[in-house]
Amino acid sequence: MLRQGYHKSFSELFTLIHKWNALRDAGGPGSAIWQQKPLEEQHEKLDQLQHFLTRAEAAQRSGYYEEVYKNQFALAQYFKKLDDHWLSNHFYECCFQTAKKIKTDGGKKEAEAHANLAVVAEEHACDKKMEGEAAYRLGLAHISSGNPQIAMKSLTTYMEISKEFGDNVGLGKAYEAMAKALESQGKIVESIEYLENFIEVAKTSNLSQSLAETCICLGDIFNARGNYEKACQYFSQAYVTAVNFGEIPLIEEAQVHFGIAKAHRMMLAVSRHTEAADYVSMEYLLAWKKNRSDMFSDPANVASLASIEADSSKSFGNGENAETALKNSNDNEQMVPEEQFVTP
Repeated sequence: MLRQGYHKSFSELFTLIHKWNALRDAGGPGSAIWQQKPLEEQHEKLDQLQHFLTRAEAAQRSGYYEEVYKNQFALAQYFKKLDDHWLSNHFYECCFQTAKKIKTDGGKKEAEAHANLAVVAEEHACDKKMEGEAAYRLGLAHISSGNPQIAMKSLTTYMEISKEFGDNVGLGKAYEAMAKALESQGKIVESIEYLENFIEVAKTSNLSQSLAETCICLGDIFNARGNYEKACQYFSQAYVTAVNFGEIPLIEEAQVHFGIAKAHRMMLAVSRHTEAADYVSMEYLLAWKKNRSDMFSDPANVASLASIEADSSKSFGNGENAETALKNSNDNEQMVPEEQFVTP
């Protein structure tokens, strides 16, 4: 095919072989497709594919879409007779796409192709679900092999099929895998959107472990980007979820992440007040040293912190004395134990 210049036909055949094998793996032992040889070993089918695909490509180059339709329809009929539903469905779909480009028959071919697809949808809903699972596996394989853009096409197919059948579990898996594909391309914002979509699906589908793991993943992303408040929210959600279904290793992992993010959030406030070096900031820092708590983000401490400025005249005469008092406090008190940062 390549030697004869039919690059498009070769590419389509190569893609069909990979998808067919992924579908076979998705079906697993006991399925009808599992009993068959891999597509690349079925020489008669390969001969038919080569014959009609190259003829369709030649016709497409010349703009003869009726001829393209005729060859695609021949393949759909051929595979239907062999009960190879996935390949027949594929070429019925190709017929429909080609029929929309035919403008000389008053829409007859498009109506015919649409009717064929309706019959296919009725007879082979189960096969379509299997096609979705195959697309998902193929997408994961492309991510693993470093082809995230190609993976996204397969994952989009799986996403659409999952939506069509109301499969929330499948939709969640699609969102999660799509997020991985986007992250590997450095598209963090888009990746976050898919992960957040997955969380919503996981909540409604009781996917507790996946929910906790995804919250940790999002927490890591926000923690690395310096958004410690958001990171704490996701780590806290991961911790609560893990506690609810009693997964000890996941509980401990969420604890550690949550503690680190809380420490980052707290030290951000400490650094801000230290750099300001004014009287009120020094008072805030003194209050924190005495309480040994995350009082910069704890709502329970807002009132006491707000009262510091009002009472400033009663404590020190100027910022220099406050700074001296903070230094003395640092000399006399120990550092906050790390354990306080680890336990949510």
